[in-house]
Amino acid sequence: MDVSGLATIQTPTHRGVAVTELGELINQQGDATLGLFAVGIPREGDEISRNGRQGAFAYNVATIKNHSISVALKIVSEMNRLDLSVTQVLSTESKILLKQAANMRINWLSQRTRAGKRVVLPAMLENIELLALSIKEDGSILEHARTVAASLTEALTLKMMTDISVTPKQLREKLGLTSIKIKRRA
Repeated sequence: MDVSGLATIQTPTHRGVAVTELGELINQQGDATLGLFAVGIPREGDEISRNGRQGAFAYNVATIKNHSISVALKIVSEMNRLDLSVTQVLSTESKILLKQAANMRINWLSQRTRAGKRVVLPAMLENIELLALSIKEDGSILEHARTVAASLTEALTLKMMTDISVTPKQLREKLGLTSIKIKRRA
């Protein structure tokens, strides 16, 4: 498919390119190609294999939105050196803090103005710091706990924002974004 070896055909459907769960192209060696992502129709085979969607359902607006969110958060996590696959056994308190931190992150991402982002940012960072303090083990470095907390927050944010089991309206309600006005064209 690609003479430079940066992308391969998606198998078993042979539709589009092979990608990771977050949209990174898979090269001929079977590894993610750093810095190259696919969104939309090139991921049709992946949508069929991963989510059972085919045809128009594989590349509708909601699916492309989810692709875009996953690619954007993957890029941001790489820039911040976060590991979206990190797992951690959390206490009940830490689980609550993680959910609050992810909700604040979603709120921050949904703000349409810099002023709105500036209002939400301190609370979001405070939630992530509280999460880091709750998961920090005795004798460990706080900076490591902060990285883990930020990674867990980004991973949960991604999972919450790309929930395909609900309609877009239900997802906005579930994420607490119903107060945000959506401008409709006449």
